[in-house]
Amino acid sequence: MRPRVVAIGLVLLGTASALLIEVACNSVAHSLHSGNTIINIRRDTSFGIPLGSVHSTGISQIVWGYASSGTSLTITLKRDGSTISVRNGIADQGSSYSVSMDRFIEDGDIVLVSDGVTERTIEVPDMTYYVNTVSRIITGTAPASITTTTWGSPHSLQISIGGATRQITTTVNGEFIADFSDRPYLAGLVGAMHYRTPEGDNVYKPIFAVEPFSRGKLGDGWADVVLGKPDFSEIVFNEVTGKRLFNPQGVFLDRSAQPNRLYVYDAGNSRVLGLSHLGVCRSGGEAGNNCTSDSDCPGSMCQIEADRSADIVLGQSSFSSSACNGDSGYQMYPDVPLANAETFCGLREEQMSVSEGGSGATMATDPQGNLYVPDFFNNRILRYDNPFINDRVADYVWGQVDFAGIFCNQGAGDIGPNSTSLCLAPPPGNGDLRAGVAIDTGGYLWVTDSRNNRVLRFPNLGNGVPSQEANLVLGQPNFNTVASGSGLNQMHNPASIQVTDDGAVYVADSLGDRVLVFIPPFSNGMNATRILAGDIQRPTGLGLDSDGGLWVNDNGHDRFVHYVNETPQEIITGVDEEGGLGVDRDGNVYSAGWMHQEVRRHSAPGYSIGSVVFGQNSSGIANATTSRSLYGGHGLEIAGGQLIHGDESRLLFWNNPWNLSNYQAADGIIGAPDFETRDRWGQRFQRMRADDQGRLWVLFKNNSSVTSILGYQLPLTSGASPTTTISAPLPVLGGGEFTWSSDFFLGGIDVQADCDCLWLSDEGYNRVFRIRNASTQPVVDVILGQLSLSETECNQGRGRNYPAADSLCHPGALAFDTEGNLYVADHNLEFDGNLRLLEWDVGILPTSPSSAVFGIPATRVFGRNGNFTEPNCLSSWQDPMCGPWEPAFDTLELMVIGFNGYLGPRFPMIYQNPLTNPYPITALGDFHSMPLSARFDQLGNLYVIDHNRSRILIYRNRQPF
Repeated sequence: MRPRVVAIGLVLLGTASALLIEVACNSVAHSLHSGNTIINIRRDTSFGIPLGSVHSTGISQIVWGYASSGTSLTITLKRDGSTISVRNGIADQGSSYSVSMDRFIEDGDIVLVSDGVTERTIEVPDMTYYVNTVSRIITGTAPASITTTTWGSPHSLQISIGGATRQITTTVNGEFIADFSDRPYLAGLVGAMHYRTPEGDNVYKPIFAVEPFSRGKLGDGWADVVLGKPDFSEIVFNEVTGKRLFNPQGVFLDRSAQPNRLYVYDAGNSRVLGLSHLGVCRSGGEAGNNCTSDSDCPGSMCQIEADRSADIVLGQSSFSSSACNGDSGYQMYPDVPLANAETFCGLREEQMSVSEGGSGATMATDPQGNLYVPDFFNNRILRYDNPFINDRVADYVWGQVDFAGIFCNQGAGDIGPNSTSLCLAPPPGNGDLRAGVAIDTGGYLWVTDSRNNRVLRFPNLGNGVPSQEANLVLGQPNFNTVASGSGLNQMHNPASIQVTDDGAVYVADSLGDRVLVFIPPFSNGMNATRILAGDIQRPTGLGLDSDGGLWVNDNGHDRFVHYVNETPQEIITGVDEEGGLGVDRDGNVYSAGWMHQEVRRHSAPGYSIGSVVFGQNSSGIANATTSRSLYGGHGLEIAGGQLIHGDESRLLFWNNPWNLSNYQAADGIIGAPDFETRDRWGQRFQRMRADDQGRLWVLFKNNSSVTSILGYQLPLTSGASPTTTISAPLPVLGGGEFTWSSDFFLGGIDVQADCDCLWLSDEGYNRVFRIRNASTQPVVDVILGQLSLSETECNQGRGRNYPAADSLCHPGALAFDTEGNLYVADHNLEFDGNLRLLEWDVGILPTSPSSAVFGIPATRVFGRNGNFTEPNCLSSWQDPMCGPWEPAFDTLELMVIGFNGYLGPRFPMIYQNPLTNPYPITALGDFHSMPLSARFDQLGNLYVIDHNRSRILIYRNRQPF
């Protein structure tokens, strides 16, 4: 077994949680240096990654620490004698400061911190590490001649990982060895090296225990081929084009040009698409000329071209890319690339459920046609100077010091807002992902600084460009506070803003369930003049018409309300769409959202849906369905010389899977007449297995939600029909009738060797069962998890908190190892079940019982320290087995298994003979969402479905393990 050599990693922490941990870890240093500036370089990741987002926190870019309250600091980053970044910060009332240098801080860099009187300097030392995840020994280099083993002493080194800490000494050459062999495992864990300088400052270097990043190296932990995506940086559904959208949440009509221009905030694809016009005049004097609304075509109508491609794309290099800041694949985990003037981020790279992710925006233009748009997860506002005429590169930025910045409040997190910073993106699972901008008649820029619970106004300096520093704050008493509230002088996640020609400011206070109205003259922290009348719930977008009427996206009530003179007039009902509303010169209202994945025009005066833009099919599929695209999927198999994938409503296959290349088109399809047809809500091809008779067995739910087991002859051909169908009810050996629940299609399936037998799991009825004589006269003869045919409840009716060796709760995938032992994932979507992995030795599974056998106790449980009755997962440092999906086994006794990322690791783990060693020996390096299924082929290549990212990752030749 070769040792694992691990590259230097960069790790994120959630801002608030991270600062609390860092304060706790450095309280001794803080007290010893009271009144002096303490410098900490990079985040402390000794405790792994608490709740948080890389975009709101940052790791290797951060300088933080302590100074006297109110002290103004200048922080400078130098490399090779040159200054590469200068940032300013102020110590808060708790004496803490934190800034992002918006550059990766590397070994050998110099950090200088000045309070205007004194300047302190730290040279970042060279620190390297190598992790052998099998022996759990870490070796590397650090500052030389460290002899003390006292925690917190000057010139000391500490390494923390897996819940354990070691004080380390180094040789005169700086070499060290850290022994963590008493820990159960290190694979895939995050820790930190912590060097305390002779002056009492701290330098951290995160440890991430996986193989060094590489592509194309056989046998390592990084995928070599990706299907469903052009490269490893992309994670969204289907194929990205200029004609289709993914979770659009915001539309704006630029009325400064005729025809009016349309911009759509295509959040899921991390871009803004622009159309210079929407169609052509049908007849009359303007026949054939470009138009957006009927008034562009006197005496005729504007014929909208629903399938026209966008004219421009902002935030991406082409119409076919969609990555956040150039890489949504999190290949630099736990750090991410910084932004620049050409990038955008509308969807987090760590997003678990991609289909439910994204953000929303209200955009604006000024009279010159310059576009202002929130770049949500980069916590900034961008201006593109007339992008239809000029280039597609942003020209100005607010909220960050320069175009490289991405972090909340410029790296200070919740502790450090000021008059130049923004914090739009909340930690995952918190807040409302909407922000808005407006330009008033004086050229002032107004911004809903959503997570800071405030509105900022950036004044016009007279040169046509708003100042980088705000001169007015609403919702907070000053520029340095962030508290939310329901008072008239408070806000709770403001999402959208509009300013009328007479200066009235409307703020959609989304989590405050109201629209606030501010009338000039304005002053910092002033009360709203009034609240807009009517029952409004979670307003996420606003839009002004050309007469000063206000449209409100009353999202909580699934309606748009038109206010004229602040009195409700027209109401558009039955809409479930997010973000800003666009209004053209004729008063038509434009919206976009998750349900339909297109821009819809509600035509005045009746506001029926007159036409669509970037139109989708009736199912509302995101992006474009093609022979290269994927859309989720649960099942895959390698059999008959083919890679076969259950791509939801269609079954795809590729021939010669060992020779596949990135983004290769499928060779055939079953379940649809062509590669462009897809059903969003109907039939489903799910998990599958091939037997040794050349049959492929597939779990299938039809359009009537009836689940059956389909048998196909291998190799597959396009349009093939099943040769066998197994449907409920089935007879039970010895008497009785067996059926399955409506959720049966979400379960697992495997074939028992040397037996015409199928093993299956039924999530809804909380049991696993065997079908004997599957291809001839199917009969159920073994039922696990229940003690009788009539029982169907979780843990035999005891409920989730009372598991046992013979009980199941919402079981999912199952698989046999090469010895015939049965593994069952006692867990299913999304948080269902006992969250554990069970194993039944081959010897206790009956071969040919004379009547049905029930409730055989499992032999082993993983993830519970051997305790069958423990209801909860152990800590991630004790055992990663929590929320397991489908295991895959190879001929060398390796088991690869992925986990529910809400519960367990985001990296599939590799076990060497799990029956003798229940802990992983290494982890795959690719960041996954939901790796639901995996397979080895006969050459040792590993195939993993990354479900929510709609891709299949192929790891060439895993056998060197």
